[in-house]
Amino acid sequence: MKGLIRILMLTIFGCIALGCNDTEPTNTLPYAFVDLEINVFDLQLSTLQTEGYTYISGGLKGILILKKGEGLYEAYERSCTYEFENPCAQVTIHSSLFYLEDVCCGSTFDLLGSPLSGPAVNPLRSYYTVLNGNYLIISSDPI
Repeated sequence: MKGLIRILMLTIFGCIALGCNDTEPTNTLPYAFVDLEINVFDLQLSTLQTEGYTYISGGLKGILILKKGEGLYEAYERSCTYEFENPCAQVTIHSSLFYLEDVCCGSTFDLLGSPLSGPAVNPLRSYYTVLNGNYLIISSDPI
């Protein structure tokens, strides 16, 4: 009996010491099939050329495309990784162009999708990208 009480006390103490915290949901973003091909010089995507980013539909709540250099692009799911079920949990690029933010929960992410602050601790989902001439292929699965 003493052994059982000792184990129970160690478990409770361990939980308190390690900070059992339910603020970050344990579920992950559901899979979203993405298989898109866009012309990076399309006039409707002009912000990709002028500001280095654009938003397109696809994925769960849209896709953010960032131009990282000549011929280099990255694509991220716009669903925030914290309480993504919340309709307003959508990531946008901050007006400074230095980081991404979800104004709904207050989480911020660097331009590589890693969390900087706020309740989100998981990185944004990234999609595979390949440039083929003027066409950027964006996929949820390896290309």
